[in-house]
Order: sequence, then structure tokens, then C-alpha cells
Amino acid sequence: MFIQQNFMAIQSFSIFNSLSESMVLLVKSHREYYPEFPLLPWMHGSEAYEYVFGIARQIRTDFDFAELLQMISKISHYSKSIRTSNLLDEKEKSVHEGII
Repeated sequence: MFIQQNFMAIQSFSIFNSLSESMVLLVKSHREYYPEFPLLPWMHGSEAYEYVFGIARQIRTDFDFAELLQMISKISHYSKSIRTSNLLDEKEKSVHEGII
């Protein structure tokens, strides 16, 4: 049995190594800067990215990276308005609500 033949691909090992180092750095930085809060690794996710891309899709449903860069100021203003309650986020009535 040879390690080179039976081991994972070097690219996969590199990705796994990077993820492991990132987790160790997250633990170390959390211990140093937030000792009073418990570390919940599953809470460090992509929610913020999903929020930004959701706003971007409200502005334009199909966009590329250059168009996303142009939308950053609009996204920033929209998000700030939502946080300061200067903009009402009214949802349209559904079909069932319109009938009644």
C-alpha cells in the first residue's frame, strides 16, 4: 500500500488543510477577543452574504460581478434605510389576500 496511490488528491488535501487552519485561527481569535461568549462555529456562516445577494436580486434579478460592484452603493443605502427604519419593507399581497 502506497500513500501516493491511496491518499486523497493533493488538491483536496490542500483544501482540507486550509479549512483546518482557518478553524484553529477562529478558535484562537474567539478565545482572545470574545472570551465571555461561547464559540458556536455553525453560527459563522453565509447569512450576511445571502442577505446582500438577496437585496441585489431585488434590484436586478440577473447580474454579473461588474454589475454587483455598481450596485454596492444602492445595497448599502437600502440596508442602512432598513436598519434605521426610514424605509418600509412592504410586501405585496398574495393572490389569497387580494381576494378577501
